Amino acid sequence: MKIIIVAGVQRSGTTLVGQILGVHSRSFLIDESDDVFHPFCHWLLNDSQATFPERTLSQAAKKYNDERSTVRKKWHLDEYNLVIKAPNMTFEYERLSKLNIQHRIIIFPVRDPRSVVAAMLRRKKSNMIEKQTNWFIKHPFFLQNHQEVLLSLVNQNTPAHIKAALIWVQKTNLYKNFQSHLINPLIIRYEDMVCKVEESCIKLVNHCDLSYESSLKKHHMILSGKGPGNTVRDRQIDKNSLNKWQTELSKQQVNQINQICGATMHELGYEL
Repeated sequence: MKIIIVAGVQRSGTTLVGQILGVHSRSFLIDESDDVFHPFCHWLLNDSQATFPERTLSQAAKKYNDERSTVRKKWHLDEYNLVIKAPNMTFEYERLSKLNIQHRIIIFPVRDPRSVVAAMLRRKKSNMIEKQTNWFIKHPFFLQNHQEVLLSLVNQNTPAHIKAALIWVQKTNLYKNFQSHLINPLIIRYEDMVCKVEESCIKLVNHCDLSYESSLKKHHMILSGKGPGNTVRDRQIDKNSLNKWQTELSKQQVNQINQICGATMHELGYEL
């Protein structure tokens, strides 16, 4: 069984990647709306020595409209590759590198920071910026190396779009920490996933050493209900959200985001 972990920044296409890989006939998707991080990720990050939380499986199975809807027990997973969609696993690169799992694969979706910032600002009720800030301020890497960033994140006078931009650049750059811990993540752009669907699906399954299936482009026919962030699972892949930021962010906000994120944007192929 392969363990495929979808990491990255929230609102960057992690849900879409999870759903694409999750509908592969040999995959089973668990994400944070299935109570994955606690306790399922506790089980995984403790090198599988903790008690396996089978109640998570029955919750996760509800999203499927096929035979996977009957998955209930750990041994049922022997037939599948486990896709874990949990963006906050991005902070766990060190523990993930130590797992005694032969087939451990990391997928790291990225997205234009202007889109991500606009999406974070849009979701005021979820307190996404505050929740992410809490992850940063308790992480040893940031405490040791990025104290100025942390001070800006906890400062009540820092504008929300600045905080969101800082979160994007710092968390996105954690893909380099995976690389330094000898884990080779697949970096895939959200924009390519919605504009070059088949090409992106092939890229994903090739990295996971899975066969290509036409169903990968039709997750909306296999999954139902709502996913993380109230994502409607039976929605087809579309380009509707690509340029929303252009009408939601002011010119000043865009310039400030570009200034904070510019170097990383350039590395990932985004134009200012």
